[in-house]
Amino acid sequence: MSPRDVGWSLVTTRSVFDHRAVVVGEGPDELRAGLASLAAGEPHPAVVGPGVVRTGGAAAASLGTVFLFGGSDALEGFADGAGRELYDRFPVFAAAFDEVCALLGVAGERPPPDSEAGLFALHIALVRLLDAAGVRADAVAGALGGPFVGEIAAAHVAGVLDLSDACRLVAAGPGELPRALGAVSLRRPAVPVLDVLTGLPVDERITTPGYWCDRDTAEPRPEAPNLGEAGVVWELGPGHGPADGAAPLVLSPFGGGGGRSEVRALLYALARLHTTGATVDWRALFDGATPPRTVPLPTYAFQRQRFWLDNQQTDAAPGTETWVDAEFWDAVEHADMAALTRTLDVPAERHGQLREILPALAAWRRQRQWRHRIAWQAMAEVVAPRLSGTWLVASAGGPLADAVVAALREHGADVVELAAEGPSARALADRISDAATGRFVAGVLSLSALDETRPPADDGRSPALTPTIALVEAVERAGIEAPVWVATRGAVSVGRGDPVLRPEQAQLWGLGRALAVEHPRCWGGPVDLPDRFDARAGRRLAGVLAGLHGESEVVVRADCCFTRRLVRDVPGRATAGDGTVSGGWAAHGTVLITGAATALGAHTARWVAGAGADRLLLLDPTAPDDDLLAELAASGPQVSVATVDPADPDALAAAVAGLPADAPLTAVLHLAVPPLHEAGPLDTAHIERTWHAAVAGARNLCALSLKSDLSAFVLSSSAVGVLPGPGLGNQAPAHAYLHALAQECRARGVPATSVCWGAVDGVATATGAVERPRSPGNSALSPRSAAALLRQAVVEDAVSVVIADIDEAPTRREKR
Repeated sequence: MSPRDVGWSLVTTRSVFDHRAVVVGEGPDELRAGLASLAAGEPHPAVVGPGVVRTGGAAAASLGTVFLFGGSDALEGFADGAGRELYDRFPVFAAAFDEVCALLGVAGERPPPDSEAGLFALHIALVRLLDAAGVRADAVAGALGGPFVGEIAAAHVAGVLDLSDACRLVAAGPGELPRALGAVSLRRPAVPVLDVLTGLPVDERITTPGYWCDRDTAEPRPEAPNLGEAGVVWELGPGHGPADGAAPLVLSPFGGGGGRSEVRALLYALARLHTTGATVDWRALFDGATPPRTVPLPTYAFQRQRFWLDNQQTDAAPGTETWVDAEFWDAVEHADMAALTRTLDVPAERHGQLREILPALAAWRRQRQWRHRIAWQAMAEVVAPRLSGTWLVASAGGPLADAVVAALREHGADVVELAAEGPSARALADRISDAATGRFVAGVLSLSALDETRPPADDGRSPALTPTIALVEAVERAGIEAPVWVATRGAVSVGRGDPVLRPEQAQLWGLGRALAVEHPRCWGGPVDLPDRFDARAGRRLAGVLAGLHGESEVVVRADCCFTRRLVRDVPGRATAGDGTVSGGWAAHGTVLITGAATALGAHTARWVAGAGADRLLLLDPTAPDDDLLAELAASGPQVSVATVDPADPDALAAAVAGLPADAPLTAVLHLAVPPLHEAGPLDTAHIERTWHAAVAGARNLCALSLKSDLSAFVLSSSAVGVLPGPGLGNQAPAHAYLHALAQECRARGVPATSVCWGAVDGVATATGAVERPRSPGNSALSPRSAAALLRQAVVEDAVSVVIADIDEAPTRREKR
């Protein structure tokens, strides 16, 4: 069946729900890719939304939808042939355009280039097309300057002029206007006509000839129109249009940019309107020479409650499990022999054989559930958020901070600015108490991380860590029960095309998870801002702070907001026993491995040796076991050992400099991350004390990777950097930084993979896994299984993985 038939059937046979999204594509491949990304909660150029219908949206603004008809700037854009695609694609547009051209006496010139007549015809044809799609104006506004055909078009749509009289004024032009006005009928407008200087409706003078004669000598128009309290603005012309801040939602069939066609730009605009809750009659867009067919569609899937962890499947993953499958695997996971024999209908004489293989089968099943990844789910667009009460903003100033404060005030917040730091915790708490006196404090926003006058320390530590901890403690000491939000910029990546630009700011995200555990009553969350903070970004930030999304870790980007999710990550390609995969990574040259003295490092060294490496360079302060070295050498590669600490840059450089020319460094697998044995409340001194051991070696290896031609670079960290770990908050900033550091390396061309480890069995584990205490619901992985999952991630060139045996039961109880 054709995509056109499927689309027609969707809009004519299916109900419209509050949760909405639209996929716009030019062929089956693009549509499938968009649908797959939408299902996975990932951004895609073909996807608009998802959105949730809310009260107080764009259409609820006092002026509702405003049609803005351009003037001279639109005339310049019209010279490029604007409207040709719409004419060829939509019969209702073509019919209206031809009707206007006939009344103007220019029929047959489709469209007339460089003419006010053509621009007027374009305006009217667009209005007819939108009307067919169920979009109508609550108010209209005319030209921004120069020829006032836009004002005439606005007057016609408002009911001041019928179409023939409007065409008579357009044809007359300014010179013949007084005479033409004597032959037309001017009526009271049915919808307001806005003055773009004041944003207020024009008075009854619009029905007099004098008003129109004065338009040619009117005072200059502003570059950006004042459209009052417009909720949605449709810019009906190919000119520059209004600024982003003219209304919560600005739409145009000529606003695609980047070579996007008029048809596609129109569909995108209608899709954005649809996802805000407006009614769009999509049937009008299927009008054409060949009528679409109604085809059968799949029934809706059963609704199931969604918890924090989601299963993610690739094309190579197994299909959806049936209830029979679920019954079998449930028996395996719980080692329930009775249920298993009943499900399989195994004779009693074979129960002993099944009992022998059940532990191995259960372990295999669990291993398939240990691999996870961080995913970013697109959030519903909030069109007109409002902030209430007082917001305390801790800031050191600067252009970005000033823009954020202005955005909060624009969306209703009473902002009280505070210095980001105080001489002491008590003094800061007193300052906050004084600022809150007589006010309802709705929230606190820290902008300390945005202060670019304070770069990170030489060892990478963010200067915003200490002020953030102090601010949260001071808010709690002051007795204010309001959420504290922390703004960052460039700290995280939501996908390709969105690189991590400032990995040191990721430390605030790790810190935030610790603050959420230790100070749950006054913690809001981190929110990462885009590099270009414009009106749209300000509106989205206000929606986050207002709590309209109900999320505590949010990224604001140019297209929408994203929230963080931990999802199961099923390997996409099968790996052979030697660690190779078709089209994937294969070992060659010299592979440097840190942490080979641990059980995980030993298993990793074995599979790298068997995967074709010419040489292994095992680098660690402690030499690996002699038996392991002999085993590795017997498997083929040459083995070198350097008992140095990678945190020593000179020693690391010397170890690498000794490599032979015929076996250059081709891969680095950094597994030597200190274990997290020290637990306790958040303490700045503790963070500083453990920072060097966790970070220094990784920073040196990152610098090495940028100077080498590597085919793989693994940077290990503890899962405490991306998951909450009670009592382990002091280690969280460092390990969040390591996760971001790997992503920054990848953005700079290094094939880096961030591996965030949960607990792994073994003494002195190199994975940063927590021996005691462990997070609730987490059990330790065997080193052999952990190494197998690491191998999968490397051969697939994964961006990042979280390898942890996470029990969902506690998480589900918390979500209830």
